[in-house]
Amino acid sequence: MLDWFQRQYEKIRDARTRKAQRRLEALRWRYQIFRSLLYDNNRAVELITDLDLKLGDTDGAWPGMQDEIRDLLEVSGDLVEKLNELDRRRHEALFGIHRRISEQILEIIRQETSAGG
Repeated sequence: MLDWFQRQYEKIRDARTRKAQRRLEALRWRYQIFRSLLYDNNRAVELITDLDLKLGDTDGAWPGMQDEIRDLLEVSGDLVEKLNELDRRRHEALFGIHRRISEQILEIIRQETSAGG
């Protein structure tokens, strides 16, 4: 009878240990996503700063900015994805908003590039 209780106790303890390990793994995963989100946020700030400096130096001309703008659109898309990962997909509407804004910006780039600006 004592062996039966001991086995039951060990099963409960093992189940609790597995549950704690799953929670720890989930926390590690969320922490990695958060760190990646912070990295992307810093990258976005750098790109915005560079673009601001270029706009100030070039009187609004576009040369050399298209790649940075595309990089910024990509990084901001990654930020939307990571925010959704962290917040259980509660910000799905941001994907459509990001897509629409990106399309508008890319269209402006195409127009400016084809106009020679």
